[in-house]
Amino acid sequence: MDRNRHRFAYPGGFRNRHLQWFGKLCRFGPDQRVWGGSGYSWSYSGTFSESGTDQSSYDAATQLVLDAQGDWEPTTGSASGSGTNQWSYTWEGSYSYSGEGVSVSGNFTDSGTDAFSYGYTVTGNYSEGQWAETGSATVTLSGQNHFSYSETGTLALAGEGWALTGSLSSSGSQDAS
Repeated sequence: MDRNRHRFAYPGGFRNRHLQWFGKLCRFGPDQRVWGGSGYSWSYSGTFSESGTDQSSYDAATQLVLDAQGDWEPTTGSASGSGTNQWSYTWEGSYSYSGEGVSVSGNFTDSGTDAFSYGYTVTGNYSEGQWAETGSATVTLSGQNHFSYSETGTLALAGEGWALTGSLSSSGSQDAS
C-alpha cells in the first residue's frame, strides 16, 4: 500500500517540508540547505527513522438460488471491511553555521505520527441482471507533530571605530495535532 496516501498532515510527504528557525538567517531541510546569505558555511549530522503498520480485513457473502434453467443466480449480497494505517518518524541531529560575524551550533528534534482508519458496509439486491447497492463508510484521520531546537553562539559586529562581541542563545518548540 502506498504509505504517502495517508500522510494527510504533511502534503507531499515529510521529506518535502522545511524546518525554519533563527528568523531568516537559516532555512534548513533534507532537500534544501541555504544559509542566510553569501559567505556562510554550515555543517549538519543527524538521523532519520520511520516505522509503520498497515492492516485490513474484509468479509463478503452472496446468496444464490437455482433458477428454472438450472443456473445459479445471485439474489442478495453483503460486504464489510475495515483497516488501519499508522506511520511514525523521528528526525534528530546537530548543526552549526558561521559567517559574517556569527558562529552558531545547535541541536534539533522533529517527530510525529499519522493514523488513518476506515470501516465500511455494503448490501445489495440483484434483479434483472443488475445490482442495486447501498452502504456506509467511516474514515478517521489523526496525527501529531513535535519540533524543538536549541542553539548557542557568538556574534561579532564592527564598524568605523567600534567593535561589539556578544553571545546569543535561542530555543523553541512547536506542537501540532
